[in-house]
Amino acid sequence: MFEKVGSEVINPAPGTVVDTGIVSSDGSNTFDFYMVANDNPKTATALPVHYTVTWNTTDLTKREIQELTYQQCHSYQGFGGPIKVPAACKYAEKLANYAAHI
Repeated sequence: MFEKVGSEVINPAPGTVVDTGIVSSDGSNTFDFYMVANDNPKTATALPVHYTVTWNTTDLTKREIQELTYQQCHSYQGFGGPIKVPAACKYAEKLANYAAHI
């Protein structure tokens, strides 16, 4: 996934969401999207994360779920900046790794 600015092709900015075209949607209850949550160096290619909402049982809109996901990528306490995945996923990974070594 790239962004074209003038004649230059660059990584998309942090917070970029793609939720049309290459994704599927069944209204506001079932949908997916790609998001680039962190800033990528100019020498590397941004690798967006694919999120799938299998069934939205909240009162949150599609946009609000995307914004919540983005904010969660900024709330991980193990790193000083944003990470690619929401903090809850990173904490679950750490817990699973810890439990596997008990």
